[in-house]
Amino acid sequence: MGFLKGSKLDDVVRAATEAGVSEILPLITARSIPKDHTSGRMERMHRIMTEALSQSGSRIPTRLSEPLSIPELCRRAMGTSSTCLRLFFHEMPLAQSSIHRYCTNVPDEIIACVGPEGGFDDDEVKTLTQNGFSPAWLGPGVLRAETAAVFVISALRIVFLERSSWSTTE
Repeated sequence: MGFLKGSKLDDVVRAATEAGVSEILPLITARSIPKDHTSGRMERMHRIMTEALSQSGSRIPTRLSEPLSIPELCRRAMGTSSTCLRLFFHEMPLAQSSIHRYCTNVPDEIIACVGPEGGFDDDEVKTLTQNGFSPAWLGPGVLRAETAAVFVISALRIVFLERSSWSTTE
C-alpha cells in the first residue's frame, strides 16, 4: 500500500488485519508522503494491528514491514515462490486479464500493490511490470487509495473463498 496522508492508512491496516492479510508493506512512492514522516506512524499501525487482531479473532498474525520503495519491493518479490501472484492495481485499464483469470491457479502467496493518492507514476508502473507484476483494474470509477486497498483485499479474498463455485471457461 502506498503510504497515505493522515490517518487513512490506519483504516487500511485495520481492515487488512481483520481480513487475515499476513503482511502489510507500506510503499514509499513518487506520490506518497516523504519517508522521514513515517517513523511515528509505524508504532501507531502496530497498535492498530494488535487491536484489530484481538477484536477480529483472525488466526493469521499480520506483520508490518518497514516502508519499501518500489525497487526494494521488486527485489524482495524475487525471493518469493514461483507460484506467487504479483499484482498492482492501477486506475487505468492496463490489465491484460480479469482478476478471476489472474487467480485461476492457486498461488502460495499474493502480493497486491495499491498506490497512494494519485496512483503509481509511469516509472513505477514500468518497474513493477518489468519485475513480474501484472496490472489489475477495479473498474471505471476512480477510488480513493484507502477505498481501493480495502476493495482489493475484499475482491481477492472472495475470489479465493468462492473459487470452487466459479468457472474459468467462457
